[in-house]
Amino acid sequence: MNLPVEKILPQLREALAKGASVILKAPPGAGKTTLVPTALLDEPWLKDRKIIMLEPRRLAARSAAYRMSDNLGEAVGRTVGYRTRTDSKVSRDTRIEVVTEGIFTRQILGNPELENIGLVIFDEFHERNIHTDLGLAFALDVQANLREDLKILIMSATLDPEKIAVLFDKPAIVSCEGFIFEIKNKYLMKSSIRERMEDFMARAVGKALEEETGSILCFLPGVGEIRRVEERIRAQGIPDDVMICPLYGDLDKKAQDDAIRPAPDGLRKIVLATNIAESSITIDGVTVVIDSGLSRKSIFDPRTGMSHLDTVRVSRASADQRRGRAGRTGPGKCYRLWAENETSMMPEYDVPEILESDLANLALSLAEWGGTQSVSYLKWLDAPPAAKFAQSVELLKELGAVDEKGKITAHGKKMLAAGTHPRLANMIIRSAHLGLGSLACNIAAMLEERDLIKFRMGSRDSDLRLRLDELKKTSGTHHIDDSVRWRIKTFSEEFRRRMGITFKECDSAMAGVVLGFAYPDRIAKRREGEAPIYLLSCGRAAKFANHEPISKEEFLTIAELDDKDKDAKVLLAAPLKLKDIEHYFGSNIRKIESVEWNDRDGSVDARGRRMFGEIILEEFPIRNPDKNKIAEAILFGIRKRGLGMLPWDNEAENLRRRIALVGRSDNKNDWPDMSDEALLESLEEWLLPFLGGIRRASDFGRISLCEALKSQLDWKQKELLDKLAPTHLKVPSGSMIRLDYREGDTPVLSVRVQELFGARAHPCVGGGKIPVLIKILSPSMRPVQTTSDLPGFWSSSYQFVKKDLKGRYPKHYWPENPMEVAPTRGLKPRK
Repeated sequence: MNLPVEKILPQLREALAKGASVILKAPPGAGKTTLVPTALLDEPWLKDRKIIMLEPRRLAARSAAYRMSDNLGEAVGRTVGYRTRTDSKVSRDTRIEVVTEGIFTRQILGNPELENIGLVIFDEFHERNIHTDLGLAFALDVQANLREDLKILIMSATLDPEKIAVLFDKPAIVSCEGFIFEIKNKYLMKSSIRERMEDFMARAVGKALEEETGSILCFLPGVGEIRRVEERIRAQGIPDDVMICPLYGDLDKKAQDDAIRPAPDGLRKIVLATNIAESSITIDGVTVVIDSGLSRKSIFDPRTGMSHLDTVRVSRASADQRRGRAGRTGPGKCYRLWAENETSMMPEYDVPEILESDLANLALSLAEWGGTQSVSYLKWLDAPPAAKFAQSVELLKELGAVDEKGKITAHGKKMLAAGTHPRLANMIIRSAHLGLGSLACNIAAMLEERDLIKFRMGSRDSDLRLRLDELKKTSGTHHIDDSVRWRIKTFSEEFRRRMGITFKECDSAMAGVVLGFAYPDRIAKRREGEAPIYLLSCGRAAKFANHEPISKEEFLTIAELDDKDKDAKVLLAAPLKLKDIEHYFGSNIRKIESVEWNDRDGSVDARGRRMFGEIILEEFPIRNPDKNKIAEAILFGIRKRGLGMLPWDNEAENLRRRIALVGRSDNKNDWPDMSDEALLESLEEWLLPFLGGIRRASDFGRISLCEALKSQLDWKQKELLDKLAPTHLKVPSGSMIRLDYREGDTPVLSVRVQELFGARAHPCVGGGKIPVLIKILSPSMRPVQTTSDLPGFWSSSYQFVKKDLKGRYPKHYWPENPMEVAPTRGLKPRK
């Protein structure tokens, strides 16, 4: 069968002969992946050099190499070969290498001039994996500065060519039509709002089996959903002529091949796949697609410095890619598990991985390329977010991978050679120095894979040691995923080979220490109490969903967290001891003195702490803490609880009110503010010097508040204070009567009526501007009247007071005209 891309091959050859960069837009099924590379092999400009084609996934790379080799009538590894992380088939004769994108990043870092390579093809560019963007940025830099003859070909099914073209200098754009096979959409709705997605998918499969012929391709977000859907399909019963094939990246090669190849004669196939089947590979015989509309993405949270998997809605472009799988060889049907009007609400394209992912690997690659600052001059379709990138660079500095200028260090070069996340690379290198390299390689491989053990629902065990022990066994008590076990061992062996580590059986008891070299920020200490909650050294908290043996350990290193919710959940961890932290991470332990106010005891609590990050490893009392820190703690306590903690006797309260009163009436001098807010804010200025020897609230009685308040006044203000707001007033009897400034804004003079006889004017303070409030007292010193107008009192209310009191106090003077008689302090003289 002729493929659509064959029609544009002459145009493509001409474009590459004339220019350095070409963008090819061709829909799924047009044949671009399998026909374009081989069609360009004999071009004169290639000069017998190699073609490198990047694929987003291992399965896609292997499948493309096999199809091209089959078209050439050759075995894979001759003219066409492939390289992936777990497998490769190439030879001296190989002219076309199909590689995964991470492999290309390592190739170009090791061979910056891309010697002996004439063309780099970025297939399925619309998927925008982080290595796609990084690989293209490097290739463009090489083309611009080292290799003008290097050709770059971008191939995409959905991206707008004009958007990509901005990266190039006048690129040629070639478009290709696809097969026009009709694909009908059918939108299905859940039977109820509570119907689980797995049940919904199984029901849709049953419907498609009844209504359609041919094989069925189902798109699901992850492996867990694939397994559960398979269980439900089998439980509801399937015809004898139907076989079920899972398809995902971590599946072994045989199972992947079974899913891709045509169903045996007389049989139909149900392929349950992740988005691995969205592009690059062809599954023969598929005429029906059932799309959940979901995918799973790793999203980096810069707030926590951690990545988590999220199940998200796919974009319209991705949904169209999936739909196109039903029309590769003839008319088909696409069942979409959402309402038709929801399609318009989907994003147009998926968010590029570079905008959402952990950038530590990218930053390390840039450090090797020309320093982390090269991020600013390389060409990006979407530049790495500045804040996330800066955070990644800081991590690399902490790990010793780059220097302060962003240049890669010798340690960083070793980390890059490991071919894994910088955290895990650091773990392998540091552990190897301790003879724990094999254990570290096993752990690194394990962390890059799905869980080795298949637990029943609700029975998950989070102990990493359990998995390490199971890895060594040929048979065990747990249900082991053999394909995962094989990949872990393969990756571990690859790590040992790259890092020059000799295999050695290691005790899993050291797993917590080894993990700590990757995640020192996730070394955690159990909080007191029944609940299994841990404080991480980075300051966050995490808990176990269930009580399990490892949740009783005092210290853990946490490898995996479910960080989607407010309370992070521990998924994978290994224990370590306090002595391990002290021995292996001692340089990160700091000693601090904490002198704090204990509000519960009302005293200064002086304690020393040995801290690992935010974790308190040890706490002990300090006998002779710094006096300044004691004072600071006391001031903190006063600010927290308020000025009411201080010993405000009548004299101190009066003084405070006197200063406040004068401050309101005297605008010429800068009087201190006596409000609570101002006094609390300025405690260091007026109270701090008087706190010597004070350590608890019960000592506050030794503070002279009057002296402390007066310390805010200069000598002139002290003189004015006594003049304008005196403590006592002399009344007509000659007595010096204390003024009380504590009641409101007006000072109060409490005096017996007889001592005021003869007074014609009302007494004032504030230079005669502020009348005092007089409390008229009976001879027994009880208040009988208040007045702010003494002359008015004599002429009016006095007679009523006299009438009321004269009979009770006949021995005292009660004259008819009090302003005309002399004041007295005593009784009438005896006759």
